[in-house]
Amino acid sequence: MSACIYHADDVCSSGEVQDPATDACVCAPNSVPVKRPITVLVPQPRDPTLISMCVPCGANEQVVGGACVCAQGFVKGRDGCVVTNLGATCGSDQDCLDGDATHCQVGGGTTAGYCTTIGCTANQDCTGANYACVMGASDRYCRRPPLNEGNDCAAQGLDPTCGAEAPVCLLGHCTFIGCATDADCSSARKCCDLSHLQAGAPPACLETCL
Repeated sequence: MSACIYHADDVCSSGEVQDPATDACVCAPNSVPVKRPITVLVPQPRDPTLISMCVPCGANEQVVGGACVCAQGFVKGRDGCVVTNLGATCGSDQDCLDGDATHCQVGGGTTAGYCTTIGCTANQDCTGANYACVMGASDRYCRRPPLNEGNDCAAQGLDPTCGAEAPVCLLGHCTFIGCATDADCSSARKCCDLSHLQAGAPPACLETCL
């Protein structure tokens, strides 16, 4: 006949520790419970959660609402929670595979490719600030805003400090000009007609039209 052996210093399940205040078994720090596969037909409001063990969260994860989620500053990637590589310089998709933005977008007037995401249907699907969902050659992708757009500048008109993608200093900020519709601008900007301010002035992407 077999019997259960009680060890006073080993009363908790895997991943649990004893709470010094109550002697109850609780999950170890930064761990989450694994529920037991038991169906409760008539659950009661104060029924305890039936767990079989606790498992630790992975690297760069923390417990939120009883689940492991990426800590602040990290996002879910192919191999767990990683620092986002959205917008990082790349030459091909291979350069982006270790991050959360696994597509390398090249062309479109950019000086180099950048890591981003594909398959969006609206700007809201794009997680980067001012990224816009556009139709590419073969798929929809999240297009980053022009480099240096919104940066402070001093020389009114073409300003070398603004760079090639948002080359004009307008109202003290680097701005993209020559848009035709709002879709040509980053998601937080509109294509604004400036001809009423200066004859022949090309439209520009601004946060608020003048």
